[in-house]
Amino acid sequence: MKKVLSSIAIVAAGLFVASCGNKNATSTANEGQAEQAAEGFTTYTNDKFGYSVDVPDWMTRHDPEMGDGNGTIYLSNPDDMLDINRIDIGAYNDSYDEAFTPERVKSRFESDIEDLNNVTEKECGDTYYTFTRKSEEDGHITMTKNLFKDKKYVVVTIDYDADKADKLGGDVAKHIFNSITIK
Repeated sequence: MKKVLSSIAIVAAGLFVASCGNKNATSTANEGQAEQAAEGFTTYTNDKFGYSVDVPDWMTRHDPEMGDGNGTIYLSNPDDMLDINRIDIGAYNDSYDEAFTPERVKSRFESDIEDLNNVTEKECGDTYYTFTRKSEEDGHITMTKNLFKDKKYVVVTIDYDADKADKLGGDVAKHIFNSITIK
């Protein structure tokens, strides 16, 4: 009897592993369509501007896309376009004749944060920069990452109130920012 139960347990475990498959596998998507990403996330892909980013799969994408198809918005409450718990995603082609250099990225970073108040964290690398702002009045958080490649750059901004910190801050925000890719 023990051998039968052991055999059943081993077979059941094997079937469970086989049925799970690769949860992180993704399929090719058309411009702006979502595809499955890491568990709990959906990948927004924009073929027109050549980039992708993961967003929490509980959020709702708001259409139409932002200016000239360069990005989109994901909302916590799809019935409220003014929802402050959101992710704004956009990409741009720079008009300069030269690709972004570490010096240009740093200069742009310094210019962007120069007049911002309530900056609590900031970081600038050769191909990216991030900054976080926290409202002293209501604790609202705004986190932004700019990623640069050649003449393109992608901007992802995560906005959330304290009650959504577990859903949009911390490790979730790190995953979102680390998932940004530019072709």
